[in-house]
Amino acid sequence: MGEGGGQVLRTALSLSSVLSLPVRIENIRAGRPKPGLKPSHLTAVRALSAISSAEVDGDSIGSSSLLFSPGSARGGVFSFDTGTAGSITLIMQALLPVMVFSGGHFRVSISGGTDVAWSPPIDHTRNVLLPVLASAGAVIETEVERRGYYPKGGGKVRTEAGPSSFHGLSLSGSLRGGAVKGHLHISGLPSHVALRLMASAGNWNAAPFLRRPVRPVFLQPYGQPEALFPSGRHPSVDAVSLRRRWEKRSLSPS
Repeated sequence: MGEGGGQVLRTALSLSSVLSLPVRIENIRAGRPKPGLKPSHLTAVRALSAISSAEVDGDSIGSSSLLFSPGSARGGVFSFDTGTAGSITLIMQALLPVMVFSGGHFRVSISGGTDVAWSPPIDHTRNVLLPVLASAGAVIETEVERRGYYPKGGGKVRTEAGPSSFHGLSLSGSLRGGAVKGHLHISGLPSHVALRLMASAGNWNAAPFLRRPVRPVFLQPYGQPEALFPSGRHPSVDAVSLRRRWEKRSLSPS
């Protein structure tokens, strides 16, 4: 596959754990300015190692090769910390297949970044990915205990999962007017920035991918303005996540 990037690393180790097959990965992030494992990658490696009782050779910062030999995943309570603003959602993507296919019950807490560049925001994972997986039979619950942003991180997400029985899934239909919702979470610039974005989102009613215009979007801020700005330090908008509901949806086995 050429360069073993972060996604190749996480996917390979996740499948290795599910199938109980050892895997060796070479040239990890070889084409990047700073090749080898970074702290977020190392957290994913050690998290998968912990929940699958794996033996690992090469799990160190900057390592360009890795040998991963999984044992058996039997469930349990685990806690992992990237120590940075490393993406929590990318680590979740690596762990979830093991958590739902192993037959055990897992409770996992991950600390790091909930909404950072080059990775899905936690709202996408909660409102898009996990509902689809649940419709296919996955038993997963997740809770955002604290949000974390670049560069400090500090976010914390708790996820519980257990044995799941999967079935086929088919999604179809068109977007229903008035069914677009969103969350605006803020942390650091003047409050008028948040208000301006909320107003702009409310006027968003003619996106080209929609079959017909939608009604104004209502954004739910986390907390009241008085609570958000108690000391005169006004937060800024960090991200907006929109959730769409479908007019027709088929969830029958295919």
